[in-house]
Amino acid sequence: ILVSAIVTPHAIVTPDWATDRERLWNEAEKAETRINSRVAREAEIALPHDLPQDQREALTRSLAQLIADRYKVPVDYSIHEPARNGDDRNHHAHILFATREIGPEGFGKKTRALDAHETGPDRTGPTSSTDPLNTLEFPNV
Repeated sequence: ILVSAIVTPHAIVTPDWATDRERLWNEAEKAETRINSRVAREAEIALPHDLPQDQREALTRSLAQLIADRYKVPVDYSIHEPARNGDDRNHHAHILFATREIGPEGFGKKTRALDAHETGPDRTGPTSSTDPLNTLEFPNV
């Protein structure tokens, strides 16, 4: 793991523990009411191998922040370098985000926007011409 960090929504004051990995995920577990509840969602993204490391970090952080701001959830991400015995172009990031919104008092309501069976696969993309997903800026190469 090259870089590991947690981002929270910019517009929301969150508890101090929201950027402490162990406490964050313990609190996420506590917030669930069913034993088989989904606590988080994960996305694994490939990062362009021709970008320098600082730009791969900026790209990953921007995406994580976009998710945090749009869905009001904390986002925990880690950037991995390629495996020693694998393809040396396999730079990638793991992005883990809570299934509950976070606020000043901690975790709140479940976010259903990313549940395809609730909203449908077409509703998780950009919602308007001004949606941040349409204007996501990538670092210059």
